[in-house]
Amino acid sequence: MILASCHQVDEDDEDHHAVDEAHNCSQPNAHSLRGLPLENITFHVVELASGRITHRSRFRRDFIQLVHHSGVYLYKDLFAVLSIQNQAVHVFQLRVRSKIQRASLSLPLTR
Repeated sequence: MILASCHQVDEDDEDHHAVDEAHNCSQPNAHSLRGLPLENITFHVVELASGRITHRSRFRRDFIQLVHHSGVYLYKDLFAVLSIQNQAVHVFQLRVRSKIQRASLSLPLTR
């Protein structure tokens, strides 16, 4: 099972200008939307049999539409996340032992 947790980022947050190396994201690019309520979002992979968290994937200072699953997609063993703030699609593959692994490079959205 994949669960999401998030909390809104304050402008005073010391992590305000941090780079998320795991997802290759930094400051919003020129095509990102301004004025979005940025959040720190974590996707947790939970093993149903034991109830323990087996993997986490974090997106810092990002905007991912979680309402009605609009920004996350699951098809068979592929899990995709649409980052509106960074204008990218991150694709992960669910692996044995309840881990997720990047299935491809993050794809920037182009016009």
